[in-house]
Amino acid sequence: MTLLEVVVLVAIVAIVSALGYAALAQRPAQARSTAVAFAALVAQARALAAITGGPDGSGASIAVIREGDDYVATLYAFRPILGAGRAPVAEPNTPPLRTPTALELVQPNGPIEPPFALFFSASGHASAQAPFRVGVDAPLAAEPVCPLETGIVVAFIDGVHNQSHSISCEMAQLDLDTWEAVTVVQP
Repeated sequence: MTLLEVVVLVAIVAIVSALGYAALAQRPAQARSTAVAFAALVAQARALAAITGGPDGSGASIAVIREGDDYVATLYAFRPILGAGRAPVAEPNTPPLRTPTALELVQPNGPIEPPFALFFSASGHASAQAPFRVGVDAPLAAEPVCPLETGIVVAFIDGVHNQSHSISCEMAQLDLDTWEAVTVVQP
């Protein structure tokens, strides 16, 4: 190799490294922005549940599904509980959250990928069911139990800076102030 070839090779490696670093530097912002958008969706669900909630099992739901490479979280008025006065209806004023960042429920026996649903009652109680597809699966006989010690833990996985946030069973808010890294085991 001549000196000119070495210089060209080093320049190419430097450019490729810089481009790769720039792409990786954007990934945490992507996972964080997805967590913030999901927290806003949880806040909307809580407010909607307070408006539509009642003793008949109504409230609000968030359904999370996977469509191709995207994860989609949709807000629904009402919950799919047997005896509820109304069936869940997608909230027309709230567009679904669509993101390439993976959304998973974190359970003691491992993460659960979509489809899953979060339910919010008028009192602010939150719970989750997986696997579950709002509007497709039969209504639940009873409200799922929420693990009080951990709450509902949702993981935001971008492959670089994975994190998880919990939703309190009672307050139904996503806690963005505390987060922990999530280890993802690839099959």
